[in-house]
Amino acid sequence: MSSTRVEDDTPREVFGLRVTALVEMAIFFTIALLLDRYAFDGDRFREVAPHPFWAAVVLISLQYGTNEGLLAAVASSAALLVGNIPPQPLALDLFAYLFDLSKTPLMWAATGLVVGELRSRQLRERSDLRKRLAESETQAQVITAAFEGMSAAKDELEARIAG
Repeated sequence: MSSTRVEDDTPREVFGLRVTALVEMAIFFTIALLLDRYAFDGDRFREVAPHPFWAAVVLISLQYGTNEGLLAAVASSAALLVGNIPPQPLALDLFAYLFDLSKTPLMWAATGLVVGELRSRQLRERSDLRKRLAESETQAQVITAAFEGMSAAKDELEARIAG
């Protein structure tokens, strides 16, 4: 006796975020921060251009959409800045210093939003197309059943006329 499991197309989510995206982000940031700590300067790639956390933001946004892309931007910002804020240089006033600290996280957020919305739009269109395909298949089945019924009625009428 075999049991048939019905496959569900909806991904598992936590607070509206896909679990796979959360796991991928956790793995990425764990590896990146461990690599930075033990193989590089430990400054969380502050002087590397382009910053390696761009990969997380762009790839997560492309793969999963806006919510996950914005979360990747927030996680990247946290991974870069939490406990790692450099002292304010004497040559910069407060606003220039704050801008210098926040420009990369803001660009991550903008990228997560724009790229994520493009992906979300694509996912919505794909969902709409799947729904329309299912409706078309149902309509085709109804038409086929009606045709078969008409064909059977026609055959019966022909048999009566011939008899």
